[in-house]
Amino acid sequence: MQRRMVAALLAVVCLFAGCANADLYPLGLTVTCKDLQVTVPGDFADLSAEAYAKDADFMYGRKTLVFVGLSEDKADLQDMTLAQYTDYVISGNDLSCAAAPAGDGYLFSYEKPVDNTVYTYVTATYESDSAFWIFQFYGPTADLQENQPEIDIILESIRKTS
Repeated sequence: MQRRMVAALLAVVCLFAGCANADLYPLGLTVTCKDLQVTVPGDFADLSAEAYAKDADFMYGRKTLVFVGLSEDKADLQDMTLAQYTDYVISGNDLSCAAAPAGDGYLFSYEKPVDNTVYTYVTATYESDSAFWIFQFYGPTADLQENQPEIDIILESIRKTS
């Protein structure tokens, strides 16, 4: 788990240093929600209508990787900083992991077995003018290395719209 967290953090360092190659992983659809936008790969399907996506602002994915965006209005969180919000998310979900600064946000990851498959969850928190955001990627742990460059590129595409 420690090695995976270090690998995820190194990937984010590469992301913000410009190491990800968008030509190898072409992006397709730009999703705008509230005051943020993010671009997802063209082969991702919109999963927002699925029953399990009911609390998400948006959800896209394919068989080996799902990407979820969730927001919480800042007005509901009483002067919380992004670091405090990130800790709130980790503790509120009973996770035993630590977040690390990554670009304009924080990043943490953890593993969880579901139906005889171990899944890795790579989670980034961001702050926009009106909300705190959780961007979560998940898929089978066995596919993480293959999906990591694409995760990096998607995270790099996140922009404030205001």
